[in-house]
Amino acid sequence: MATRSPPRWAPPPAAGLAAVAGYAWIVQAALADRRAAFDTDARIAHRLLSTQAAQHDAMLATLTLLQPAGAQAPGAEAAEQRLPASFAQVLAVARPGRGQDWPAAAGDADRLAAAQAQSERLQRAVLA
Repeated sequence: MATRSPPRWAPPPAAGLAAVAGYAWIVQAALADRRAAFDTDARIAHRLLSTQAAQHDAMLATLTLLQPAGAQAPGAEAAEQRLPASFAQVLAVARPGRGQDWPAAAGDADRLAAAQAQSERLQRAVLA
């Protein structure tokens, strides 16, 4: 009896195994690259959010500087002088007293009064 050999076009089983192993290696490498990119993006997002949270905490801590004049201790500096000293980004602070108009030294008093009225109506801060 003669043994029959496989047709010439059929790949040997080792070639199929090598192809499957190569495919698995490529998929694993692609997943590792995506995982590394996700980790990098997550670290960047965390750093940005942490920075923003720290800035918000610092500004909230300074709100005590803007208490009405009657609530400040006698002899204390005005908040308008202390806030720019604490934060270099704040150049000046202007605010009217309760029931008073904007001071003329604050710049365009009409524009500031309109922004204040709109802010009170909308119950949120309005850029003046």
